Amino acid sequence: MADATAEQQPGGPELDVLLRTEQTFPPPPEFAAQANASDPEVYERAGADPETWWASWAEKLDWTKPW
Repeated sequence: MADATAEQQPGGPELDVLLRTEQTFPPPPEFAAQANASDPEVYERAGADPETWWASWAEKLDWTKPW
């Protein structure tokens, strides 16, 4: 029995192409209006120092053990 190739598996190479796409789809305006993070600066702060940004969110949660 031959090994299954990407072309023989469900999804095949077409699925691989979809997983690598750079295409984006903006959310509907009514969904974006109720977002928790609507300030574009959030993305700049998160990108500049991801660990500190996530730590600031972690501090807002209740933990059974310190994070």
